Amino acid sequence: SSSASSSSSSSSSAGSAAGTVTLSLVSRNHSVTLPSRVYAKLRTLHLRAHPADTHHDGNGKDKSKGEKKGEKKGKGEKRGKGGGKMTGGDDDTVNTCIMSLVTRYDALGGSGYQAALPGKAFDVLRHTFGVQFELFASPLNCYYERFCSCFADIDSYFGSAGSVFEFTPTRGSYEANPPFAPGIMRSTVTHIENLLAASSEPLSFAVVIPVWEQSEGFGLLRACPYLRGEVRVPKEDHAWRDNRAGGMARRVPVDTGIFFVQNDAGAVKWPASEAALGALREALVVPEV
Repeated sequence: SSSASSSSSSSSSAGSAAGTVTLSLVSRNHSVTLPSRVYAKLRTLHLRAHPADTHHDGNGKDKSKGEKKGEKKGKGEKRGKGGGKMTGGDDDTVNTCIMSLVTRYDALGGSGYQAALPGKAFDVLRHTFGVQFELFASPLNCYYERFCSCFADIDSYFGSAGSVFEFTPTRGSYEANPPFAPGIMRSTVTHIENLLAASSEPLSFAVVIPVWEQSEGFGLLRACPYLRGEVRVPKEDHAWRDNRAGGMARRVPVDTGIFFVQNDAGAVKWPASEAALGALREALVVPEV
């Protein structure tokens, strides 16, 4: 099987201390380059999801978890939750997974496909609303370690729980930021309403969508019987993290709304109070980009 090799290079951006990492598949004459911080994040996610593959030795190098001093690294076969199969040991395995992941998401194209809320907003969601799980993310843009994503066969190597539409929690607090596609937003609201109706345990969702008042998904949320509160931020005041670019903020072309839909137990445990919503609104505001 083919494996990817990596090389580090200095960033061409003047005055920037951040570097880049290039992964190359020589046999296919293909390479991908990503910011060092993104590469480091993906390695960390892979390690946490598959601790038997590699571990850090404290000197900037990874070793297979079962490796003893002086032993040669083996090339065992690893299988992810999604049923995919990668071969190779340690760095080869991790780099091949990362290269496969980045190549696939880059192939989707589109501006802002890996954009996400500012980190401060995720911190408020975690500390105030108990959110520790994203329902629409990727290994590239996830803020928390636990998330659902589009491609389980590759993303599972980085901790993905698979498709949100096959994910059926009965308790907990979640952030849902679906792609801004009318059909997906509509299906998201329907799925969440069904989950809330089926559970009497504390269950809460912070749903992030554009303020498209004529769209069906927006209308369904505003009419949702489980709606407890909402936050809106004008596009002039708000920005997203562009995670493929290493976290650089970018302005958004539309006002952003975050809607809290909760069953009765969830509303008691994580109340959408004016103070809580105000803290989230403040965290969403990015004065300058």
